[in-house]
Amino acid sequence: MKTKTTEKAKSTEIKSRKKKKTNIPYLIIKYSILMVIFVFVAFGIYKGYDIGYHIFFSEPKNPNSKRVITLYIDSDDTIKTVGKELEEENIIDDATVFFIQSKVFQCDITSGTYEVGEFMSQREILEKISQKK
Repeated sequence: MKTKTTEKAKSTEIKSRKKKKTNIPYLIIKYSILMVIFVFVAFGIYKGYDIGYHIFFSEPKNPNSKRVITLYIDSDDTIKTVGKELEEENIIDDATVFFIQSKVFQCDITSGTYEVGEFMSQREILEKISQKK
């Protein structure tokens, strides 16, 4: 009886040795994919924080600037078009953040003529063009 038991133990040991053998290319691919996923997640967290920071703590693009532009808003203009125009005029950094701020702070633009400048934060510009005080 002992010989059958030892033969089973030996065959189990041989099978477990075979399972322990690792496939190096498989591990390289596996860890490379995990690293790529980690980088994407880290980048997403960074961008999410950056956008969130700019939404709630917007600062003037250039606080020392005296440059002012006249902004004409028609009744058919949207907050996206106004944001793009301000970004093209180099008054704000990001039209997307400007749009998100308008939704977060519930600012609806009012048609009219406004004087805005680089020394104003995006939130100040939103308050001015929405006549929100």
